[in-house]
Amino acid sequence: MNSRNEARLGAIEQRIAKSYRANRERCKRCQRYCEKNGLQLHGPLSFFNIGDQFENDRYKVVFVGKNHWYSKTDVEEMGFLAPSRFRDARAGGLWAFLDRQSIYWRCIQDIAKLLYPEEEDEVDLLDHISITNITKCNTSKGYRDTTPYYMTDNCVEILEEEIKALHPKHLIFLTGRGYDSYINSLDLGYVLPPKDATGQTYKRPIENQHSVWWWHREFYESEKVTMNLLRTRHPQGAPKGLTTEIVKWIQKKSLQAT
Repeated sequence: MNSRNEARLGAIEQRIAKSYRANRERCKRCQRYCEKNGLQLHGPLSFFNIGDQFENDRYKVVFVGKNHWYSKTDVEEMGFLAPSRFRDARAGGLWAFLDRQSIYWRCIQDIAKLLYPEEEDEVDLLDHISITNITKCNTSKGYRDTTPYYMTDNCVEILEEEIKALHPKHLIFLTGRGYDSYINSLDLGYVLPPKDATGQTYKRPIENQHSVWWWHREFYESEKVTMNLLRTRHPQGAPKGLTTEIVKWIQKKSLQAT
């Protein structure tokens, strides 16, 4: 596995970095908005991880969160992801993934462990998966997510360019229902309209005790499902069985595609 601190970018990473640069006007809108409303803007940050083996991986899973939680000081200590003006979040993603203090990151690592039991070293799990956020900036203080949806309005097309470049087989939003209107607007480069296997309000039982939001959308090429999208709840406060339920879903959809 290549060091996550390397300046070198792979082909997919280069394409995404160029899309960041092409969308810099959107970032300027958010900067002006924050200045007008007295908000301290932290960002924008790049994707957290794109696995070295992702393009040929058997599952090709992309995890998507809400917005990052780095402080202004933390963000300013990050270098830039050339040729964009986005801060390079790859080293931060590596640290958060291995640290396991965040329930969100712990959930992603636990899913990866179950999907890739052959990997003995936790850091090598990152070779297989990709991780990013819907909203690239943060204005929150403390432990409450108060970043305005105006920021997401400007970020959603940037996210779409990321997903198009990655072309995943499984796209998992660990966001809860708060971003459903944005997720619903994504065509992700597909010509055929997607179909919902379950609706946005559907809840899936976990271990016969809890039910969690479980919106499953299918994307098609030539009438064949080539990508499955899942929007479920954020891992904070989720039942323990959420991780294994997501793993079973990925493995089942992967088998159906073969």
